[in-house]
Amino acid sequence: MSGRVLGLVVHPRNDVSASVETLVKLAGPNGIRVVARPEDAQRLGDGVEPMLVPEELRDRGRHLTDGLGRKSD
Repeated sequence: MSGRVLGLVVHPRNDVSASVETLVKLAGPNGIRVVARPEDAQRLGDGVEPMLVPEELRDRGRHLTDGLGRKSD
């Protein structure tokens, strides 16, 4: 299992599938795991793993992508 982790925090209602698909395609070949909260991982599909515990984003992830699906004013 790779030591590099990309943790995703996504908008709870907006469709972020295109953004997540791009991240998964870039992460996989580079040996980076993509994780999200279990409820988000389930809806985000293949390539996104549920994190083992909520602290995984903070303790194991070196990069945090926030705001996928956020609408600008």
